[in-house]
Amino acid sequence: MKEKEINETTKFFKKTSESIITKYEYKNVYYLMNDSIRIWAKNNLVPYRIATEPFKIDSLLCFNKARNKVITALEYQYISELTDHDGIIFFYGLKIKDKWYFFNGASIHLPREYYQKDIHTPLSFEKLHEIAMNEVFNGYLKKKDKGFWNNLFGKTDWEINDDFFKEINHPRILFKERRTDSNTYFSCRELNDKKEYEDCFFRHEALAVWNEDSTSVNRDTYLYSPEFPVTKKLRQLKKGDLLRVIERIDNSDWCCVRMWDGNPNVGFIEKKTIVKLKKSSR
Repeated sequence: MKEKEINETTKFFKKTSESIITKYEYKNVYYLMNDSIRIWAKNNLVPYRIATEPFKIDSLLCFNKARNKVITALEYQYISELTDHDGIIFFYGLKIKDKWYFFNGASIHLPREYYQKDIHTPLSFEKLHEIAMNEVFNGYLKKKDKGFWNNLFGKTDWEINDDFFKEINHPRILFKERRTDSNTYFSCRELNDKKEYEDCFFRHEALAVWNEDSTSVNRDTYLYSPEFPVTKKLRQLKKGDLLRVIERIDNSDWCCVRMWDGNPNVGFIEKKTIVKLKKSSR
């Protein structure tokens, strides 16, 4: 798209989105997104260390008809002279029980040589927005079906495309698979209501950013087999052993973890286990 077309499309998409959720709420969600990323970056949470580089949440937020889902783009520049690329991350938001939760989707690696001659200068945020209009926001609106003759000769009307939100319309582990897939969050496995399960799953997807990448056990304890409620001890842990937290199980001090081997050539043992870790140990 050319610059004029990009500007007109952006304005049209934004106007449509604001009409769904109101201008006030649009600005409020944009503020919450920025505030969340700054908090995550301040706490040095791994997925958001890029926020120490110049970054920007795109000004275009695409809301669904139900006003409880939003998709935008997190655009960032690398300022190191050794770097020859920048990037865009799909950034998702879901409103669960009147609270917004945000998390990353796929990322797009953007070699500068594809867009400009100077590979040592970051792509401008204007350029990143232009790319996002094609790679992220394309498909937000679709032509409204008004019947054969009206489609052929009538004025074109547009409506929000539900398929645009397919990545956050359903959790990556479906409701019917929740008890058989070992990657289902323990907190969500026994829920029998589909909506309640989906809310639980997406909430843990968002909260996973706070899970400790490497935490030290502060007292002797035990690893348990990966079932909840906990039943079978596997082996004892000693104070100082390292764990990676995969999930903090709701309404308990129990966590799903992976054991750190201590050998940098081995890393985390992939088998999941359960251990008791109070939140104060974070």
